[in-house]
Amino acid sequence: MKTNLTLFIIFLINFNSYTQNFKDMTIFKNDATQINASGNFIYENNLIEGIHFENSKYNLDASSLINLENITKVIFNNNIFLVKKYNSKKYLFLQISNGVLSLYKDKKNYYLESQKFSLKEIPKREYLNRSFFKSGTVSVFINKCKLAVNELQNRATNLNLSNLKKIIKVYNNCELSSETQISDRKIEKSLKPDEKVKFGLSLGFMNLKNNYDKLIAVDNDNLLLTSVGAIVFFNSNMLKYNDLNFNISVDYFLKGQQRFENSESALLSQIQFIKSTFGVRYKFANLKTKIKPYIGTSVGLIFHNSKSSLRSKTAGSFIINYNHNNAFIYSINTGIVCKIFNKDIDFLIEYQPSLNSSLFKKSDLDQRDSSYTFSSLNFNMTYIF
Repeated sequence: MKTNLTLFIIFLINFNSYTQNFKDMTIFKNDATQINASGNFIYENNLIEGIHFENSKYNLDASSLINLENITKVIFNNNIFLVKKYNSKKYLFLQISNGVLSLYKDKKNYYLESQKFSLKEIPKREYLNRSFFKSGTVSVFINKCKLAVNELQNRATNLNLSNLKKIIKVYNNCELSSETQISDRKIEKSLKPDEKVKFGLSLGFMNLKNNYDKLIAVDNDNLLLTSVGAIVFFNSNMLKYNDLNFNISVDYFLKGQQRFENSESALLSQIQFIKSTFGVRYKFANLKTKIKPYIGTSVGLIFHNSKSSLRSKTAGSFIINYNHNNAFIYSINTGIVCKIFNKDIDFLIEYQPSLNSSLFKKSDLDQRDSSYTFSSLNFNMTYIF
């Protein structure tokens, strides 16, 4: 008895699932007649290739309606599905926008159709787990309307469904030209001088950590230095790369002073140097916005005018004066270039890992050498002109 009841419940569940798949719809045939029926769509991948009808309820001839050859339109849940030819076969597409330029959808993808161009799928791109339409296909369909071309140019990096509908609406209300239209932004860009290099003036701050543990046993404090500098950018239009940018920079760091002390000795460091680097940046060129992020790396040299003095506090005290040797450096960085009052401003954050450098003291009587390590976190703002 219990087994029979279980089988009956399973039957009811399957029966309900089966009947719930059938939905009421209105079928429009080629001969201008229409039928109210219950059925569901048959899919080939994401495309609707036919309709499965509940014949027992409506006593329909399934053989004449199972495919789309005799159907022009289906209304289902107040949505209009039109039969369109795509890749030499007829499918049903949900109508999203209707006009001179129309937008359609299958189960997943979107399509454009116009009086000039047949049905074409709009490719997508993924960015930060979000899906956007690629602008190339859309630009072909709307290239006779200047207003729509400008609208696409402004929304190309954020071309979601909402923005696509706005562009289609602009196009359908547009007085079309007989000639291909170019966006105002592209025209403006083409009229600008072909700038091969740009120059910048920078102001920066360095959080410098020097570790002199070979000279004195003490906790090391960070030193904040201020810098002024100049930079030359070699633009991508000269190097024929869309996403790489090269630069050479020179920064002068104003003098800063550190003092370390324990019970046995004291160390006084006066830090002043010039830093010269060659850098490479990868810029995200596809983001045609006012804020352009980038990542990069650089290598270079520090030319020191720094001195350190070690003084002993014990009996028979002595003083040893060291000069800082020039040092090779490398770093990684990230930042953004944004427009402020129509001027490019570069904000950069740069990390230099811990590196080793030498100290030297030479005299007629003796030669005392030592070394230290240093690392830094740098913040730079550059005005580009």
